[in-house]
Amino acid sequence: MAEAYKICPICNASNPGSATICWNCGTTLREVEIYTTPRKAINKIPGGNYLFRYGETDLYENEVYAVGQRYIYGCFGMLTALMLFGLIMFIGPSALDTITSIQINTNDSSTTNTPIPQIVYPTVTPAPPTPTRTLSPTPTLTLTPVPTPEPCIQTVGPGEGLYAVVLRCGHRSPDVIDLVVEINNLSSANAVREGQTIIVPYPTSANPPTESPADNSSAVLPTTEGDVAVSSSINSAFDENFDPEFFPTATLPPGIAWHTIQTGEDMISIIAQYDASVQVLSELNPELTFSQCEFGIQFGGPRCSVLLIAGQQIRVPVPLPTATLSPTPSGSETPTPTPTPTFNAPTILSPASGTFFERNKLITLRWVPSGTLAIDEVYRVTVEDRTSQIVYTADTQNTSFVIPIEWQGTDAEINPRHEFVWRVSVININMPDTPLFTTPTATFTWESSE
Repeated sequence: MAEAYKICPICNASNPGSATICWNCGTTLREVEIYTTPRKAINKIPGGNYLFRYGETDLYENEVYAVGQRYIYGCFGMLTALMLFGLIMFIGPSALDTITSIQINTNDSSTTNTPIPQIVYPTVTPAPPTPTRTLSPTPTLTLTPVPTPEPCIQTVGPGEGLYAVVLRCGHRSPDVIDLVVEINNLSSANAVREGQTIIVPYPTSANPPTESPADNSSAVLPTTEGDVAVSSSINSAFDENFDPEFFPTATLPPGIAWHTIQTGEDMISIIAQYDASVQVLSELNPELTFSQCEFGIQFGGPRCSVLLIAGQQIRVPVPLPTATLSPTPSGSETPTPTPTPTFNAPTILSPASGTFFERNKLITLRWVPSGTLAIDEVYRVTVEDRTSQIVYTADTQNTSFVIPIEWQGTDAEINPRHEFVWRVSVININMPDTPLFTTPTATFTWESSE
């Protein structure tokens, strides 16, 4: 059927023949030609393909249907391939076994049995018996007793004390001094004079055996070169004095001794027994682990833990033997020279140089002497506050000194911590300005009080 219409020259939209304005873009259609022939399909072109330039692609049903078909065919193809693959995997092994068994049966039908050759081994003829070796007696080893060495005889030199004489005889511990005093009938360790002869026993181990061992049994051991006789009497001679728990003990300097841990003991009881502190014991025993210990507190704080085992040996500070005062003379005694004490050169022990202390900690200075003080001698502790430029001194006859709280800095806002330098001197109370000996200095830092 013919219909009059106009084609918009701008948007190419179809309009009624009587339209003067394009309904789509508003272009005037007064001079546009009117068509009366049937309109050409603008949504289809030969071949059935859609012209996407005309818009509204999603509303074209033929194209949507073709896309859906492609997806459906693809899914069916994948399912068919999976089914075929599963069928092959399920049937394949059984079919392969059937084929293999058929081939084996075919091969067995044509196989000819071949007899296995017999191997003939040579006959072994036993050798004649080997002659038995006879143990021969060996000479008995007789140990000759070693004579006891003569004691060490020394002459006291000028200014020497008994401890210096003992050192020359090889001793490294003051424990032998009491024995030397008893051997030489001395009233005390300080009752020695210049030129006096002192008898000191040498440091020796256990005495050698004086009798021959009773067990003289011997044995002969065969070797590649012949029979070697080894007498067991040698072993028995040494076994009599053998101690399986004996270990050599290191020689300790004066003022330090070994302490054997007993059952039930802990670090707190040891500190109380020797009037020490956790820091001192940690410095003397670097092999021990002081876990969560506060070294500014004597017992290390509530969380301090040190593993100790019964029978273990640790180093502890001990005082040196003090000189025994002679009785007051009555005037009838034979005058004797005044004893000369051993030269005392103390060594700083703790705290270690550079140690830091919090404001609420008390500081204990400790040192180890190498001798004893004379009656008119004392230790002078000198502490210098370098931050405030103040020098403090104190005299004591002990080997430790607790710093008074008054020596602590009080200007926390200006100087939150103070640096201190300290040393120990040996002085004569009659000549306090001329020290007999002064140790090297050590430093520590102390927080100022608030």
